[in-house]
Amino acid sequence: MRQARTALEVARQNVDVEGLLIAEGEWEDLVRLARDNGVRIDPDDEASA
Repeated sequence: MRQARTALEVARQNVDVEGLLIAEGEWEDLVRLARDNGVRIDPDDEASA
């Protein structure tokens, strides 16, 4: 979870459009997978995407 969030933050900071699209997609997949498996996610983490 931390790696996905870090990748998202780095892509945003570097204004890396391609990296940002990939990181956002991975983050959304991770959040969806967590929800589907009953894993609770901090609302602040979930909102960061």
